[in-house]
Amino acid sequence: MSAVDFASLTGAAHSSGISLAAASKRMAALEYHLEVQLLVRSKRGVVPTPAGQSLYLHALQVLARLERLVYSMKDFESGATGQLSLSVNTTASSGFLPDLLARYHQLYPGISLDVEDVLSEDAVRAVETGMVELAIVGENTVMGALERVVCDEDELVFLLPAGHPLVSSAAIAFEAALQCNFVALARTSSLSRMINTQAQLLNVPWKVIIQVRSFECVCRMVAAGLGLAVVPSKIAGKLTYGAGLVMRPIAGLHLKRRLVIAMRSRENISLPARKFVDMVLHV
Repeated sequence: MSAVDFASLTGAAHSSGISLAAASKRMAALEYHLEVQLLVRSKRGVVPTPAGQSLYLHALQVLARLERLVYSMKDFESGATGQLSLSVNTTASSGFLPDLLARYHQLYPGISLDVEDVLSEDAVRAVETGMVELAIVGENTVMGALERVVCDEDELVFLLPAGHPLVSSAAIAFEAALQCNFVALARTSSLSRMINTQAQLLNVPWKVIIQVRSFECVCRMVAAGLGLAVVPSKIAGKLTYGAGLVMRPIAGLHLKRRLVIAMRSRENISLPARKFVDMVLHV
């Protein structure tokens, strides 16, 4: 793995505390054992062959699972009963998830929580590579063969500063709003892709002037007058209080935002993960 990371056998040898000759010998022995070339060597360093890249990805998964095993054993040593590992998108972490995790922790205080807020695509990749067991992502995210169950649904609304010209409307047409500047999450986020798709259907460009990493930042940018935003109504309800912001429905376009839990197989996940999924489905 180090040879691929450093693109150099010399760098790999140094990081592993062995000589270049020993590193080269180990690589040759591995290629001989597998009967396939793993690295292409040149004066500029090394690059993995397709077989080498495949082995590298499998090695990452093995190391991730070993790390989870170590943490699991430490949990048992400390009297806990396992670990719940989640990768979630911003909509989940800013919306329904905190209250759900609080209830989960009350019911199962012995289970430690490992939750990371990432883009939906990264969350799916974490499940596919074995880094985590569960991901909570937008329904429009590409998930391949992963099993999924719906865990939350919300309607999208506009979030505007109190002095915005469109505030006088009881509901705002999406096409009219597209004439204004927008504040948004990263364009690669599942929510931004959903909004951009709707703009493309209307053949009107979506004018995003700033991208931020959280709905809290979206709220601050909108309140400062940089533009309006499209956010889930449950989150908007929390953000507008005392912030000089106004929430308005999207006229003529009922955009539903659905989140799903993605996993390799519900039958094969750990007990802590299964308890979490069961809790979501019975909420």
